[in-house]
Amino acid sequence: QARAVLPAAVRALAPDPAGLLATRLHGDLHLGQVLVAIGDAQLLDFEGDILPGAALGAALGRRRAKGSAWQDVAALLHSLDRAAAVAAATEESATATAAPTPRRTALIAAWRAAAEEAFLSAYRTTWEAEAGTLPPGAAAALDLFRIEEAASQVLAEAESRAAWLHVPVLALAEAAARLRPDTGMSATDE
Repeated sequence: QARAVLPAAVRALAPDPAGLLATRLHGDLHLGQVLVAIGDAQLLDFEGDILPGAALGAALGRRRAKGSAWQDVAALLHSLDRAAAVAAATEESATATAAPTPRRTALIAAWRAAAEEAFLSAYRTTWEAEAGTLPPGAAAALDLFRIEEAASQVLAEAESRAAWLHVPVLALAEAAARLRPDTGMSATDE
């Protein structure tokens, strides 16, 4: 069913670039790039992700290119998905039994949802304090970049970590469910 929903959703979500700002991107933002100390957070490693076999000139050009900040937001949200999946897998191996209990699964899902909401809420609050209201296409842009991030992670996991392929596939399925035409919702509407 996601195969039918996602292509139409991508076409519908394509934002009007006039309403969005282009800025320098981190390019490889994930929880491992965030240093938290004494109530503050610093983002590390701004050189971005270099694709294997990419020419240095092309990689530098890609790093200098500007894009939507929602790309980095989508990447960090995917990192929360991965952290929850790692917690579940760690729980499975630690118990040496089949799968985590329903209570543990629910706690991991609740943490993931709370972490996403806290991050998005802080991002919105900071944006509004600095620049006023979010641009009109912000919700659609975030949904679009979340789909893009999950799709690129499907390729990356399929190439090198097939055991983790379920994480981006689940993100695509969740995007399809969230963006079904019958719901009329986008990620930030919920």
